[in-house]
Amino acid sequence: MAEANNSFSEGCILMGISDHPQLEIVFFIVILFSYSLTLVGNSTTILLSCLDARLHTPMYFFLSNLSSLDLAFTTSSVPQMLTNLWGPDKTISYAGCVIQLYVFLWLGATECILLVVMAFDRHVAVCQPLRYTVIVSPRLCRLLAAIAWLGGLSNSMIQSTFTLQLPLCGHRRVDNFLCEVPAMIKLACGDTSLNEAVLNGVCTFFTAVPLSIILISYCSIARAVLKIRSAEGQRKAFNTCLSHLVVPSSALSEVSLRLLCHDDIDTVKHLCGDWFPIEYPDSWYRDITSNKKFFSLAATYRGAIVGMIVAEIKSRTKIHKEDGDILASNFSVDTQVAYILSLGVVKEFRKHGIGSLLLESLKDHISTTAQDHCKAIYLHVLTTNNTAINFYENRDFKQHHYLPYYYSIRGVLKDGFTYVLYINGGHPPWTILDYIQHLGSALANLSPCSIPHRLYRQAHSLLCSFLPWSSISTKGGLEYSRTM
Repeated sequence: MAEANNSFSEGCILMGISDHPQLEIVFFIVILFSYSLTLVGNSTTILLSCLDARLHTPMYFFLSNLSSLDLAFTTSSVPQMLTNLWGPDKTISYAGCVIQLYVFLWLGATECILLVVMAFDRHVAVCQPLRYTVIVSPRLCRLLAAIAWLGGLSNSMIQSTFTLQLPLCGHRRVDNFLCEVPAMIKLACGDTSLNEAVLNGVCTFFTAVPLSIILISYCSIARAVLKIRSAEGQRKAFNTCLSHLVVPSSALSEVSLRLLCHDDIDTVKHLCGDWFPIEYPDSWYRDITSNKKFFSLAATYRGAIVGMIVAEIKSRTKIHKEDGDILASNFSVDTQVAYILSLGVVKEFRKHGIGSLLLESLKDHISTTAQDHCKAIYLHVLTTNNTAINFYENRDFKQHHYLPYYYSIRGVLKDGFTYVLYINGGHPPWTILDYIQHLGSALANLSPCSIPHRLYRQAHSLLCSFLPWSSISTKGGLEYSRTM
């Protein structure tokens, strides 16, 4: 046995496809080309993620880890494989074989764990976008990456050491391209059933468990995306999952959303001073950054706030008195409306679609949390603010009514409009024109043959309501009966 181990310490022979030498040159070219693409692609991803400050986000942090892993994974085996395919010498040193075994197991397990971590990252980004930057913090990113790398290393140390403890036979030929556990087990003398059982268990665990978690995560993502009402919102949510495969180039990919917090008061004051001619009290800024009854969302670019939307979701009974007819009176008391208090974007970013993104986020929030109880989104705007009027009218908001002398700006009274967007079946009270239109539509749907029958039914109903002592039946014609 000692002689066998000494023989193996001289090195081993990686057989590969030595039985078909005519294919070796073909394999060499294909593998070299693939390896070159792997080096260029992964190196580019790592460099861009490090050099471009716009890509310093959790998603690209994990992509950089995955690219680094792929580089190390391929480099641990491909160069030796190319050497063996190019020349007649197929040997690899014992130390090289051991290193290859440890590294292969380490990086293989690490990749499985890292893919689960990336699925978690996308799950939070799509299902809880407003809390994404809070949950997936830089500290958590580093912790999850460390767990992935150390978890893979632990698996490698245990399984490789367990495999290398096997007694080896005299031959040194490994029927594979590289030194991995199944090939090493075949070189052993004695009972290897325990090693094979451990190998099968580990392979099953690192395949089934990560795959199951990833599938569950993406099913949850799909369910969340399908709840988004707008097709544009669904497209953006699905695109963020595809970002694991490609580097997005749209301007919106550089912008992240988060809720306003108390530390943003000074920034919000400065922005509102630039955007709006109205001076808000300090209590208003404290409320929108701290009070949970307000939906206060900020769009940030490289950490700086470049846009925000503030809305208050209230019951229809608490609507401003001048807007009491926003909804029809037949809606229940718990019906809600969303009142946009503020929507603004920094001038340099107004052509990047950030305003639309913030408005869509408000719609998605209402559809998710209010469970269709919210029937309208409305706001007040100056009649002279043509930019805002065009923005809302292009997004299906309708002018509801005129507000004479509604605003007081620096002591001067200004006129305003109320704009409203009805959602989830909401509508205003009917007017005479609505009733006439409804009656005309109903008459247009009637066929001439059905008119006499419908008139008879209406007359029957009226007669029963005015003459309670009479009942009319149609058994073989009209019969009148008096009830005492």
